[in-house]
Amino acid sequence: MKTSANISLQYIEQIRPTNVIIPAIREKVNKKVQFGTAMSLAKTSVQIAVSEDFYLKS
Repeated sequence: MKTSANISLQYIEQIRPTNVIIPAIREKVNKKVQFGTAMSLAKTSVQIAVSEDFYLKS
């Protein structure tokens, strides 16, 4: 039985843009990474805005 501490995270290395050999695939992976980063920033921004608005109304 594996626990989260025993799981190898080698698959993360495989999906990084620098490890993708074919340029077309590298570009797609890079765009997905950029999109994920942008969505993460947007989510964080919304969470901060909502929490700040909550504190201003309190």
